[in-house]
Amino acid sequence: LNPLPAGAEKGFWGQVFCLLLWLLAVEWVGLLAAATLGRCGLNGLTSALLGRPMGMLAVGMLLLWGGSLSVPGWQAPLPVILALLATAKWRGFLGKLVLSVEWRWARLLFLLPFFAFLLVRAFNPEIYWGEKPMDSAIFSLLLRSPDLPPQDPWFAGYPLNYYFFGFLPYLFLAKVSMAAPSVAFNVATATVPALAFVAAAACGYVLSKRKAGAWLAGALTQLAGTAYLAFHPNH
Repeated sequence: LNPLPAGAEKGFWGQVFCLLLWLLAVEWVGLLAAATLGRCGLNGLTSALLGRPMGMLAVGMLLLWGGSLSVPGWQAPLPVILALLATAKWRGFLGKLVLSVEWRWARLLFLLPFFAFLLVRAFNPEIYWGEKPMDSAIFSLLLRSPDLPPQDPWFAGYPLNYYFFGFLPYLFLAKVSMAAPSVAFNVATATVPALAFVAAAACGYVLSKRKAGAWLAGALTQLAGTAYLAFHPNH
């Protein structure tokens, strides 16, 4: 059930509310993943940087298994219940982690590219051109699908013959944030590069042992490919 008034998620403050829930869910999942990595012996800044991307990967795997087995509540209730159990078990460790300098720095490296890409989408929120209509159709289909694989939106009566795993972590975030599909799709397009940024930053930090190396690796991951347009604006 959606506790928001009808149409509230389409208004400005409704979208802000959904965005805050979305970021809190990413933070929560990231903390649990970072705690798990810490229990496995990977501590410090590396586990803090890998927390969010590894957490989203774990959520995607959980939804894939749950949906494929038709487990009730596989889209959101199941992962939320498991996350609550893990939080209750590791609450002391999670409290120390969220206050650590490493986690705050990792949060900054995630939020800066997130809001940068979200700002771009805010000025161009239409879902058209390229593969966006197809991606939006698959994402909206998964939001309504009772199990996995989902039904093909273009070929009625047949399962979707296309990879959909990458949508599953954002399906979970859309459910817990109560965002409308169009809003969730645009927020997801900002979350993907932010997760890629911190994942690359973790690799840069491991190789260089310096925060500057983390920044450089993350920036190159997101800017090196599109820098071509700065030198060839007519292409």
